[in-house]
Amino acid sequence: MLKISIFFLVAVAVLGSCTEILPSSYQIVLPALPDTWEAVLGTPRWRLEWINEAGEKERRDFDGADNNAIAITVMQEWTTPIVAYPYWSSRGLFPGTMKPAGALFPLDVDGTRLVLTWHGGIDASLYGELAAAAGTEKTKAFTRLPLYFNWVGFRELLRSDSINEDLRADPWQADWRTLAARLVRSGFDRRALVPQARQRMLFPVADGTWIGTSPFAAALDYQNGVLIAFLIDGLNTFVSSAGVLRCTQDAWILVKPEDQ
Repeated sequence: MLKISIFFLVAVAVLGSCTEILPSSYQIVLPALPDTWEAVLGTPRWRLEWINEAGEKERRDFDGADNNAIAITVMQEWTTPIVAYPYWSSRGLFPGTMKPAGALFPLDVDGTRLVLTWHGGIDASLYGELAAAAGTEKTKAFTRLPLYFNWVGFRELLRSDSINEDLRADPWQADWRTLAARLVRSGFDRRALVPQARQRMLFPVADGTWIGTSPFAAALDYQNGVLIAFLIDGLNTFVSSAGVLRCTQDAWILVKPEDQ
């Protein structure tokens, strides 16, 4: 029975045996927006976050049209995450509302390019959750830092038919923070990779194409004047040309474009 905890037994020394001279900087390549996001929201700005060659966190905001003009330097001693949040501040959608794209250096290097993907956003986010969990865990914290994680094996597992089908289709249905804490603390079986429990909710809002925050999710159903949405936990966000719907299991509010 495969356990993800064994992913920590082999340090990912990707660069240890590399004898070639690596580029000093890399061009950022962003993924295409999901069609529904493009239709509802148009071109975003992006917030890029990464760890530079000095080991310091950096952040840069830029327009999506400037994609090919962005180059960064990256910490090259071990696996390093790069995360990019699309946002539309004019619609009240700030960095972190919509799920990010991302990459891991050097796994996603293509020559002098760093290729970000939507699945890479899962990896980069989990990297941060593992680092946070290891920082609070008193035992085995060092050996379970994300730089020792077998990211290649994790990617293969997340795309395999051995995990929950719904989670494979939309990995953002998992509670990655809780899973990271559990992994750092004690390890867990791949059977723990399941979607969070969801609650079906109905909202009497305007007709149109409604989207959620995950780039993997299809547009929401709209039937007979009612939006059919699935809440996971906390504050959930859904968007259409009619406005931004923010809701929990107990309350909801629709912010229309003219009110933003």
